[in-house]
Amino acid sequence: KASVSIGEPGSEKERNEVGRVGAGRIHLPEINLTDEEVHAVVATIRDNVNIAELNLRGNGITDEGARVIASLLTGKNGLHILDLRGNHISQYGIRMIASALESSQRVTQICVHAGGRIEAFGLDDESKTSVTNHTTSEGDKQVDISNNQIASRRALCVVDIRENYPQTLTC
Repeated sequence: KASVSIGEPGSEKERNEVGRVGAGRIHLPEINLTDEEVHAVVATIRDNVNIAELNLRGNGITDEGARVIASLLTGKNGLHILDLRGNHISQYGIRMIASALESSQRVTQICVHAGGRIEAFGLDDESKTSVTNHTTSEGDKQVDISNNQIASRRALCVVDIRENYPQTLTC
């Protein structure tokens, strides 16, 4: 079940992505990862812009693990997809992750959907479009926007925290 794809992709599409920012994938679903082990995973990929996808679905991650993952999201990274479904993260953990994304320099807007899906929108180098030799006229005004880049907003990171079952303490 666990897999890592960083430099030896299988499909032609993946082969074309090698060397691009955010081409790698780490899949660690349903292997009973604990918060302590999440610390190790995060330490390994911190500041790594080559990891686009991190799948930690169906493990034993709690709010403590969510806090560590949130610290990863505030730093420099290339994550576009983070799957945390089926863990033990509460609304508090979801808020920590949303706040971390909100403080990221590459994010301009956060959408937190019911149930725990978070989308972070922003601008990055891949969303810029070059404009060359374009002049527009309006009445007696003429505006030249040649040799500029127009950036469009796009989803930079999607965090899926649906289907979580926080642990409750019984006394």
